Amino acid sequence: MSAVSVSGLTAAYDGAPVLDDVSFELGAGQWHAVIGPNGSGKTTLLTIVAGSLSPVRGEVKLFGGDPAACRRRSQVAYMPQHENLEWDFPVSVWDTVMTGRYGHMRRDPLFRRFLPARLSASRHHAICQQALEEVKMDHLARRPIGQLSGGQKKRVLLARMLAQEAPLVLLDEPLVGLDKDSRRLILDVLRRQRQQGQTIVMVTHDLVNTLKYADQVMLLNRSLIAIGPPAQMLQDEMLTRTAAANWLDRAPALEQEDA
Repeated sequence: MSAVSVSGLTAAYDGAPVLDDVSFELGAGQWHAVIGPNGSGKTTLLTIVAGSLSPVRGEVKLFGGDPAACRRRSQVAYMPQHENLEWDFPVSVWDTVMTGRYGHMRRDPLFRRFLPARLSASRHHAICQQALEEVKMDHLARRPIGQLSGGQKKRVLLARMLAQEAPLVLLDEPLVGLDKDSRRLILDVLRRQRQQGQTIVMVTHDLVNTLKYADQVMLLNRSLIAIGPPAQMLQDEMLTRTAAANWLDRAPALEQEDA
């Protein structure tokens, strides 16, 4: 079964094409990496699949059905590269992660929907606690998010995504700017989620860990260049075809750092 099915997808900003007639299918329960140079349409693709942007033309199906219906059922979670959060707003780590449960809370019995999140059903609290433990942030649950480091903020956003319990997760460069320990923690969490049947679609420039973790790689540069197993897609010939020289220069440093 396909988790994501895209047909004839075309997108543009202010008339300038960003994606051109892109078609592909991504199998459910697999880890899919999306790789391409800056400006190749990777983020645009994720935002369209997540429902935050409408294409010029083309069709997107999630699990064979209507994407809007999947989003209403909290079946899609999206972790953007730059989260539009007021990090200085006096809200705690716990409250931020709890927002991942809001879609599920809307399906609780009617009287519970009018209660504040702190009085929600115990299962929501248990799932949030487990998500924070997964990313090793449970000891900071009551800390204001504005007091966190960059790596800790990424962990909180990942915990929020875990709390949503969506079968499909979309991540845009989740490893950028992180130290080695935070990067490894996020990769290990995602690997466990994939082993439990979750479908992962991750935009990344990290070739080394893509080869290690991903089941399939999509090479994208406004149009679909190729899609297939990492060992085939990450060969020099395929990467050159994707016009990736501007980020291939980073690969040796990544390889040395994660060795």
